[in-house]
Amino acid sequence: MVQSEPFPEELQLLQEVEIKKQTLNQDIGKEEKRKTKESSLLYKLNPFLDNDGLMRIGGRLNHSSAPYQMKHPVILPKKAHV
Repeated sequence: MVQSEPFPEELQLLQEVEIKKQTLNQDIGKEEKRKTKESSLLYKLNPFLDNDGLMRIGGRLNHSSAPYQMKHPVILPKKAHV
């Protein structure tokens, strides 16, 4: 709920990518994953949806041995009270 108010477009695009990914039952291309608009504040964070539907930060840390929550922190708005 906290993510849906400040990032509605980004969340919708990522949900569409997830649906397409599940429908095709295969991994989708890099272009499709980077569908978040370049004008978005989240563009450089390479966001993705986790199994719970939360937007998390993606990127090269995926290859590290750090715990999942440390490699992919949840994206929260700057002024959110959480």
